[in-house]
Amino acid sequence: MPAQPSSKSTRPRISDLEALERLYEVGNRCVRVGSDFEECLGAILDAAIFVTGADKRNLQLLDSHTGRLIIHTQRGFHRLFLDFFSQVEGQTAAACGAALSAAKRVTVEDVTTSELFARQPAMDVLLAEGVRAVQSTPLVSSTEHVFGMISTHFTRPTRLGERESRFIDLLARQAADFLERKRMEQQLVAKELQLERITGHIDALISQCSRDLRYVFVNQPLADFLGKPVDEIVGHSVPEVLGEAAFRVISPYLDRVLRGERVAFETEIPYVDVGLRHVHVVYEPDLDAQGSVCGWVATINDITERKQLENHLRIADRQKDEFLAMLAHELRNPLAPIRYALAATKKSPGKPELHARAEEVIERQVSHMTRLLDDLLDVSRITRGKLVLQRSPTELRPILADAIEAARPVLDARTHHISIELPKEPVSLEADPVRLAQVFSNLLINAAKYTDPGGHIRLWALQESGQVVVSVRDSGTGISAELMPRLFTLFAQGSTALDRSEGGLGVGLALVKGIVELHGGSVDVASDGPGQGSEFTVRLPLGHEPRLRDVQLIPQTPAVAAGLKILVADDNRDAADTCATLLQLSGHLVLTAYSGRRALELAETSQPDVLLLDIGMTDMDGYTLAEQIRAAEWSTKAVLVAVSGWGREEDRRRAFAAGFDHHLTKPMTGPALEALLQSVSSVRRGARGTG
Repeated sequence: MPAQPSSKSTRPRISDLEALERLYEVGNRCVRVGSDFEECLGAILDAAIFVTGADKRNLQLLDSHTGRLIIHTQRGFHRLFLDFFSQVEGQTAAACGAALSAAKRVTVEDVTTSELFARQPAMDVLLAEGVRAVQSTPLVSSTEHVFGMISTHFTRPTRLGERESRFIDLLARQAADFLERKRMEQQLVAKELQLERITGHIDALISQCSRDLRYVFVNQPLADFLGKPVDEIVGHSVPEVLGEAAFRVISPYLDRVLRGERVAFETEIPYVDVGLRHVHVVYEPDLDAQGSVCGWVATINDITERKQLENHLRIADRQKDEFLAMLAHELRNPLAPIRYALAATKKSPGKPELHARAEEVIERQVSHMTRLLDDLLDVSRITRGKLVLQRSPTELRPILADAIEAARPVLDARTHHISIELPKEPVSLEADPVRLAQVFSNLLINAAKYTDPGGHIRLWALQESGQVVVSVRDSGTGISAELMPRLFTLFAQGSTALDRSEGGLGVGLALVKGIVELHGGSVDVASDGPGQGSEFTVRLPLGHEPRLRDVQLIPQTPAVAAGLKILVADDNRDAADTCATLLQLSGHLVLTAYSGRRALELAETSQPDVLLLDIGMTDMDGYTLAEQIRAAEWSTKAVLVAVSGWGREEDRRRAFAAGFDHHLTKPMTGPALEALLQSVSSVRRGARGTG
């Protein structure tokens, strides 16, 4: 007869107290923070042996992807058993498979008589392992989630009693709750890692704080911003991390968010380790499961650079408005005497001395306007890196002489006394003499404008340490502490600029600084304040001694250009007519056109020697006109001159690309135009002589 299942193990029976103490010990271990996963599963499995009196045991975990039970921990089995039961499905002829399918415990009191194992390979494997009885209890959590199976095996037929079944149920629930908690911990860690990955790659600075003002979470950008590791922020208080001064600024907003209000604000915060930063902040209340405010989540954007840029733009916009107002002021100043002079000549046709005086006034004021525009163009070239110096070995004295001559009208007009102290020995420079003369004339004119009539201006120079030092000292209005830091910036103006008839555009000193620095030098300014005068000092590197050159002491009288046929095209009738009159007085045959199309017609019919073409005509711009003229065969011997108010390098390049031979900026000076025409006449005379 087959052996009858026994309800008792061959081991001594344990008491209920012993079983409960063992279960309590396992429960404590599993709920302990930081408990080791493998150790806990092993303790659960050993407790199953303890409370059931089994001989062998295993703990299987359910693979959520395949739905199969996989042995995770076991005691006492050989390789044949482990390989056969390595993966068990619900349909597998095994106690654990049946328990998984039924979602409840399955007990086999004797595998040899069980219908579950009848004629199944599993029975042979169990018997080979020495197993005669088995029970499998699913690990089902309080949320009804199946995590796996605890199976205990007996070497003799065994029937579990109610007491042992109750203990194994308690143990299975402990194991399931432990696995549920571990799953939730893993999900939480995964979410935290995902949150860190997401928040770590955005520009916003994000933190979560508790109601007791301690950091719970910060993203990496915020930690980088504060200059602290994350572990030196999380768990620490807000005042400790940000500093007391910063905490005082944000405290009113924290009070509001902890009352449940969403708060958004912009302000400057003095962070203890970062300094003063302008930030945009949003505080969102953080609610617990009961809907109470347990803290807040902060999103911070550092907008310091944006605010600085906005401020710079406001300053630039204000400077632009001030510049336009100053430009209008400066252009009206010379226009007034020009109009007065013209009106006076009309009223006194028979007074040549009055006409001569009017011509002097007009010439002086036009020169002043030309200088203003030239300064603007030069500053533009410097700021864009387009100003090219024409360096050559030169000497300081003639440069300063040219500068004084250029500034002389302003100095004389204000009856200033100028003293000059220069080294007795020649001072050699490797420089652009025209540009340096422009530097020193600007400094002298600046001194003259800001010094009351009859003031004193001192110009002196000396050599020291491989440099030449040139200073311009005046007894004028001086420079305020507020203006000093921006004195050499574009469009900088002192407060008295508008009450001076020649205040300037605020570009002269910027131009001085740019040209001096292009020469490898520096410029500084000193002043004891308003009413104490000022001193500008230029330092330039010394150069090699210039080669001696023959100097023509007696200026030659320029040869008069032979009469040329010239076409003047400009849609400004006054400009075209006055230019034509000037050329006619020089002996040229002049044709005048007031539009691009009329200029093209006259050019085709008259085939002039020289064409002075305005670039900005409305019906046909000068570039298009030049291209159409150059398409004609006769134009190969013609000289095309672009006349434009734009003098940038790209404007010159565009003119030459369109077919122009020369580019002159408005207003054209008489000497410059005569020199150009003289060269054209010389070429033509040479061509006839060799013809």
